[in-house]
Amino acid sequence: MDFETERRGISLASAVAVVIVVALAGTYFVFEFSGSSSANSTSTTTTQSHPGLQSTTTPTTNAITLPTASPTGGWMPGLVAKAALGSPTVQSYIRTAFSYGINGPFETSASPIMVSILLNITGDQIVAGNWTTGYEVSDTKLVLLNVTVQFIPPSNYTVVRAWPIQLPGRNSSIVYDSGQQNVIRVVLSNASVTQSVGPAFYFRAVSTFPINNGTYGGDYLVFLFQLNGTRVLGVFVDKGMSAVLKSYIDSRVETYCLASGSNSTICFTSPWSSTSG
Repeated sequence: MDFETERRGISLASAVAVVIVVALAGTYFVFEFSGSSSANSTSTTTTQSHPGLQSTTTPTTNAITLPTASPTGGWMPGLVAKAALGSPTVQSYIRTAFSYGINGPFETSASPIMVSILLNITGDQIVAGNWTTGYEVSDTKLVLLNVTVQFIPPSNYTVVRAWPIQLPGRNSSIVYDSGQQNVIRVVLSNASVTQSVGPAFYFRAVSTFPINNGTYGGDYLVFLFQLNGTRVLGVFVDKGMSAVLKSYIDSRVETYCLASGSNSTICFTSPWSSTSG
């Protein structure tokens, strides 16, 4: 299996993207939030020392290459991930992280059977500013963690290596024009709506709803993201910018499910063990 290191490894690790799906009348609309066009980061990559991890040399490029190999020996992706994510070393990274993503697993050796799984980890996210002057969003403690698991048939999975690469932090800006700020004022005027997301939140996006007719056609959709939490609030505001039409609670929690046997899967949530509450 080929692994596209530039786009699927480093790029995913250095950018936090949140996908929110809105379902109305049987139609699904997908909103993906990542850094704005003003996002920037440096290109220097260094290794990170961490207790229990093998010391490595700084790579010359921002890439990890996983050799092409076909799965052999009957290993299951979910059981590889369970061993990797449950190890104390990996837990020290993901248990309190803002978010993480899973790529793989990929078989890297057939004899002995070695399987690698990549974790794209964002340790923390810091939001500064306000909706009138703009927000600065900083994603910090970015790590690309390559975990190798040895599989000994029929059912032994053992973590043999974890290689962390510390990536540069990523900064992005969110700025709203006067029209978007008027929409935000309408949302803020409805205290019962904003209270449902908690006392600490920021306005992540303000846009027109992407349909031309039907319910909410031409109206505005506003997303509020909870600070120090996972709750997301979606609010519809009428096209005249005069009233809140509807609001709903969502979450930035992501779930990854991998096959673990016949007709069974093991699922993991990001942030670790999170709930939408």
